[in-house]
Amino acid sequence: MDVTKLQLGGEWLELEAENEKIGQLRFKIRPSSTKEQFQYARVLMEDREKIMDEISNLVIEWSLEKDGEPLSCTDENKAAYMPYLIGVEVKVGGPDENQSVGSQIILFSKELGNFVKN
Repeated sequence: MDVTKLQLGGEWLELEAENEKIGQLRFKIRPSSTKEQFQYARVLMEDREKIMDEISNLVIEWSLEKDGEPLSCTDENKAAYMPYLIGVEVKVGGPDENQSVGSQIILFSKELGNFVKN
């Protein structure tokens, strides 16, 4: 594998919310390491609230707006909005028809193939 093809700076994840009022959500996600993935599993078992912080740390950019203007993806804005967005149900194909934004962010981040350019 040619490691120069790795997009460690992140890739965009596009999701369609079940609720039409919410619509499309876009997040630029960074890949997670195997070590981080083990940490997510431990956090889920020990402190479920902390998983929100872990998911927020994977988000490095987004397409959210406030009053028609782009909303910066700062730690402060993540703390304000991600606790609400993580639980939004989104449309996905396959056996698990509806899943949350948070689960999709984790699944996307752990699949290294999502971060390899052609």
